[in-house]
Amino acid sequence: MKNKFIFLLFVGLLFSSCTESMQYNNEPKLQAVKGNDQWEAYTSSAVAATAKLTLVGIGDNESVTLKMELPEDFVAQGDESTYLTYVLGRGGMNQATYVSQWGGKILRYETENGKGDGEIVITNYDGVTISGTFRSTLTDGTRQEKVDFKDGKFYKIPITFN
Repeated sequence: MKNKFIFLLFVGLLFSSCTESMQYNNEPKLQAVKGNDQWEAYTSSAVAATAKLTLVGIGDNESVTLKMELPEDFVAQGDESTYLTYVLGRGGMNQATYVSQWGGKILRYETENGKGDGEIVITNYDGVTISGTFRSTLTDGTRQEKVDFKDGKFYKIPITFN
């Protein structure tokens, strides 16, 4: 009986600690691996206007912007047949931008037509929030320097409609 009680106590503690981490992970955020370092935005926003959706994540002296077509239909979490993929680096509306400000200099990297590449995948869109993944290689256009983002994720970013 004593062993059963200890086992149930252990299982209860295990589930209560999982609940706490799930609440933490349920916060809206935008994050990625930049180069070889973890990068996370302090604030994230999404603005929809005229068939375009713009996600912005702001960190220390730097920002990431993802622009794409506004989904026409809902995208269901877990239903890969509804996921939307936007290819970057081919011109048009779908693009990524990274801006960094250090020592009075502003450095801008982006995916433009033929410069840089990547993709944005929408994994959940309910008309109120948006979630998904991204990866991109962005170039500065003049010195041909690049910045890589991999394993990018944005989660439950609230959408403002203009």
